[in-house]
Amino acid sequence: MLDLRSRVADEIGTLSTIADLLERQSDAASLAKALGYANGLVERADKMSREPRPPNASADKWLQEQALTRAAAYALRARIQAVSRRDDQALADDQKSYDAYPTSRVAERLGDLEAQKGATARALDDYATAFALRDPAADPAQLDELRRKLGSTYVTQNGSEKGLGDLVLQRYDSLMRDLRSRYDTRVRSSAPTHDPFASVLLRPDGSAVHLSEYRGKVVVMDFWATWCGPCIMEGYLMERIVQAFHNEPQAVFLAVNVDEDRSRVTDFVKHQRWTIPVVYAQGLDNLLEVHALPTLMILDRGGHVVFREEGADANTDGFVQRIRQALDHPATAAIARP
Repeated sequence: MLDLRSRVADEIGTLSTIADLLERQSDAASLAKALGYANGLVERADKMSREPRPPNASADKWLQEQALTRAAAYALRARIQAVSRRDDQALADDQKSYDAYPTSRVAERLGDLEAQKGATARALDDYATAFALRDPAADPAQLDELRRKLGSTYVTQNGSEKGLGDLVLQRYDSLMRDLRSRYDTRVRSSAPTHDPFASVLLRPDGSAVHLSEYRGKVVVMDFWATWCGPCIMEGYLMERIVQAFHNEPQAVFLAVNVDEDRSRVTDFVKHQRWTIPVVYAQGLDNLLEVHALPTLMILDRGGHVVFREEGADANTDGFVQRIRQALDHPATAAIARP
């Protein structure tokens, strides 16, 4: 029987698919049914936050998983609320999602909702937060759109863009103080580090995987654990993504397990019917500073981290695009070894 974490992860994936369909075509009855389902999901995610820590999970990663699960549940309910034109409820849910685990995407949605209400000052505050939290490796078009929203809202409030840079810097400094550990990870993630291609991982059967064999290729890694509910959803999404690149020999996919107790891993993978190759991290999670599960990461052909995302996100289109962008770039010089 699946435990509460597994059920919540499965339901987040299902509801995300429902939300995608409703955004294209919806009716009152379907929206009401989806909203009822979302309410139950939020209740179970909140209940999960009161569960005791599994014995094979570290305290910090367990807290991260609880936060990510609550954030995902509230964000998905916010999407249903928004499609239902319940803007106030969507705003409240997105705020709870942000409070559970701050991200640029949710902060931007908060800004959009505030802007729709004519609350320019609050929208500006949210857009500045989203811009300060932005991922430098995100789609440039998305960053340009966020920059446009931030600039136009600032001009509406102040008459010109004079002082906008100071506002963003102040917000960045404030967030750095409040979210120090999270920002430390983000700032370092795109900087050169020790060469991950020098790592040797292990398959569940005990055979070695030398990442050096993949030098010159694009390596996509999904860091996960058996006790991590959102990792189950991420695993399903990764299966879809792998299929999209099944004819691309230059793309390598690995499900990197970080369980301290590995006794459940083989049976877990069989039960989930994953086809993506599974390997044990052997310290690679520490080298690449993985502090939350799941974490998706893309290494370019030279071993540089060009994309990092914490938490399960059912919108796979952007991630597929990031992989294609990495594949389009020729090999660069490998990261210098220590």
